[in-house]
Amino acid sequence: MSYLPKIICLMLFTLTTYQNHVYRTQCAVDVNAPASSSDIVIDQLVYDFQYDFEHLFKWAFLNLGKQNDDDRDALLLSSKSITYIPEEEYGKIVLDVIIPHFTTFRDVTVEGIIADHRQQSDYAPECVSDGLTMEKIPTWTRHMYIEAHKTGIVFKKAYGNIYVIPVSETKSVWYIDINFHFSWLLRTFMTRRIYRNTIQWRVEQYLNNLKTAAENPETME
Repeated sequence: MSYLPKIICLMLFTLTTYQNHVYRTQCAVDVNAPASSSDIVIDQLVYDFQYDFEHLFKWAFLNLGKQNDDDRDALLLSSKSITYIPEEEYGKIVLDVIIPHFTTFRDVTVEGIIADHRQQSDYAPECVSDGLTMEKIPTWTRHMYIEAHKTGIVFKKAYGNIYVIPVSETKSVWYIDINFHFSWLLRTFMTRRIYRNTIQWRVEQYLNNLKTAAENPETME
């Protein structure tokens, strides 16, 4: 069942659905930069995940933390450490899951898959972010797949995708798809409103940060 048809703001499209206890958010944005610029951005993501996690908060995760707003801060994640081994497609993060005025789950360890794929592709000149969903992706040059193994406290399953679609020599579309099947405990807390104001909002901001980095690589310095 879909509860948010779509939002178009600053050339950004969002569709969130909720079915069988799974929240799914698909988000796409038009980027005024070629798909080749994605290599610079994703390579920086990979480097920072491996060697300089704090640097991500200066660009990719910029302004995604505490907002001093009850709606935005209804659910917070505080990362403590991260491990990423690209050649093994393995990632691990240790974090605190904070529900203000209720509880904090400390030192939650999340392990899983981080796969990074590249391919050659022709342009898809008709592709735009508006209305773009997974089944409509015509082609891609870069694809990252992330899957987190089950953690009993937080979720039963979580996975997501990032796709970069070449549109022309100067334009591309970036697409994100994330899926969360929360544990029974978090399901009692995670209303659709809370999900929209915390997780969905941060996915949108994150994608806009990637757009900014692709269009202005100096922001990653």
